[in-house]
Amino acid sequence: MFSKLEFWIIWHHLHLSLFKDTYYLPKADRSNPGGKVFSRINYIKQSERQRAKRDKEHFAPIAEGDIESQELSAEVEAAVQWLTVNTAPWTTVIALWEVSYHARKRYLKQYSRAQKLIDDYPQLREKFGFQLLDIDFRKLSLGKPTDHSRKWETLFEPIARYASKHGKDSSTKRLIEGLRNPTFSTDVHLLQLLHVLSTVLVPVKASKGFKPTVTVAQSDTFLLASNIELGRIKLKETLEIYDKQKIPVVPKLIVIGEALETACGVCFVVYKAIEYQLPTITKGIDVLLKLHIVFGLPVSRLSKLVWIFIEKFVYNSEPLQGGYLAVNKLVDYLRNQPQ
Repeated sequence: MFSKLEFWIIWHHLHLSLFKDTYYLPKADRSNPGGKVFSRINYIKQSERQRAKRDKEHFAPIAEGDIESQELSAEVEAAVQWLTVNTAPWTTVIALWEVSYHARKRYLKQYSRAQKLIDDYPQLREKFGFQLLDIDFRKLSLGKPTDHSRKWETLFEPIARYASKHGKDSSTKRLIEGLRNPTFSTDVHLLQLLHVLSTVLVPVKASKGFKPTVTVAQSDTFLLASNIELGRIKLKETLEIYDKQKIPVVPKLIVIGEALETACGVCFVVYKAIEYQLPTITKGIDVLLKLHIVFGLPVSRLSKLVWIFIEKFVYNSEPLQGGYLAVNKLVDYLRNQPQ
């Protein structure tokens, strides 16, 4: 039998040789370094540079002179003019929103144009404005507006199994038990799922010198408050933190309830002058994601990987931020589950 010291020396020499031969190949003459470790580090750096470039392009302002004028039919022009000054009756709003789509089409999915669309179309700031997101989502050929909500309940158990092996936080076990508790409503399970996802999709750097913890990411996925007035106060505090970290304002989900396990399902999605009250957590998540996908509004950097996963897997939409290894691993795992 080898002593611990002898075993360590043998292991060290064997693996050092393996490391030199396959994991890191030093630079020689004019050739670049190689090997698995170097390739992995190089891939990560390239991915980060590409993401930074895409973000810069997405958030760059567009000057009015850079947008070519477009010719619209008389019917579309009339619909736009009516929508500019009217917010009722709502049945007419819905009908003319469909007609006016071609006037908005080239401005959608662009952060730099999102605020102008919100300003130009007051209907988006009305309490049922989220219904208009469904129309543009469908018109953009992104799928049927209701298809995605059906996926959620099929994800609870597979993600619970995945998190039991890969969860990176002490809260994982408790949250998995909640996901498997049949007495909880679908709304509560969805809130637990958002927190579970933060334990397997560990937060990445949100700004220079700031990388959120799992706990911070969990509390960022939604704000829990006993009423909307307290929710607005929590939102104000959150946006102050964002401002200090130079993080942009994003649509936020406010859940009404005294505790996660007793949340009633009523929630609000808030973005600047927009405030939608929704009857279920499923619909709240749906509206938040459609503000992101349809208008190009960003998701929170503190819980970014959770929203990227939902966009990629639940909504079948390729995220602007590109791929992340942790997200891709979870997506591959779920796609390989038996139906």
